Amino acid sequence: MDYIFITGASGLLGSEIVRQLSEMDFHIIGQYYKNKPALLKNTTWLYGNFSNLNTLKDFLDTNKKELKKCSYLINCYGPITYKNIKELNTKDYQNDFFSNVIVPIEIINFFLNQKKQYLKSVVNIGFELAGTFKPVKNVLPYLMAKNALLEYTLSLAE
Repeated sequence: MDYIFITGASGLLGSEIVRQLSEMDFHIIGQYYKNKPALLKNTTWLYGNFSNLNTLKDFLDTNKKELKKCSYLINCYGPITYKNIKELNTKDYQNDFFSNVIVPIEIINFFLNQKKQYLKSVVNIGFELAGTFKPVKNVLPYLMAKNALLEYTLSLAE
């Protein structure tokens, strides 16, 4: 049986995706960070701190057995720096690049490096603020990071 691994599964978009897939009887492994979501049908919750490479790699190593069940990855993880362009600094770009590019790439590479592990599909989802108006100029580091992730993901299909 194929499982779906969903990062950022307790966030606004992630939690809705988990809820809908659970209702459709998909088997889900959801990553959360702050608050463990309520138990849903066919859903396993895994605590994961993705704030740096060490904690991310610890998560992947610790949960290797559970993650080996997954054939699909839906990446909803990716905090947004919400500032006006004039207020942005280098650290803002670095943080968004790490969270929105490095974290998903590390997770994808983890799956690709597992023997007998095959990801049938990878989906990267953004904009946790969906449904609200946020000018592009106020989420510039996030947009740049998501564009880089899109380019990387498309290169995997080649």
